[in-house]
Amino acid sequence: MLYLCVFVVVQLDYGQTTNPKPSGLPITESAIKQLFKFVEKTESELTWNACYDTDSTYDSSDTITLYNDPYYYLSAHCCFITTWYFNPNTSTFNIHKTHVCEEPPPTTIDFEHAGLRLHSYEQEGSCFIAIYQKKLLKETFKVISLHPHVMKNGDDGLVLTLFRTYPNQ
Repeated sequence: MLYLCVFVVVQLDYGQTTNPKPSGLPITESAIKQLFKFVEKTESELTWNACYDTDSTYDSSDTITLYNDPYYYLSAHCCFITTWYFNPNTSTFNIHKTHVCEEPPPTTIDFEHAGLRLHSYEQEGSCFIAIYQKKLLKETFKVISLHPHVMKNGDDGLVLTLFRTYPNQ
């Protein structure tokens, strides 16, 4: 249900853009804010997952592809998942790393990736996401694309592709 609500909110914003992206959803500051703000007013969790073949890929990649499908890794056949886990009823999130090819799958989180806040903004016609820990800027990403995705369970989901702009790789 959460995914459907987020998808509907983004779809409502689609008609307001002046330059729609072919085969994608609009990349506007308000659309990006809605993707992550819904969790602040609900008991439900919100997760966005990136899937990799090696453990350090998330930290070293310039391009990050996040799926709001918690089971995407099953069809992608990857072993390392990096999850942006948004805490229910708050505006903070943590970054978890899980090695799903190991039994039981260990999940790690460190203080460097806890209590993060997300801020979206537009600059020179592009949309960006900045990640802060307290008042310290940790990372910034340029939003490259936002596309619909059919989740493993058949529900509507989204794929968000980001390009890391700070720290530069």
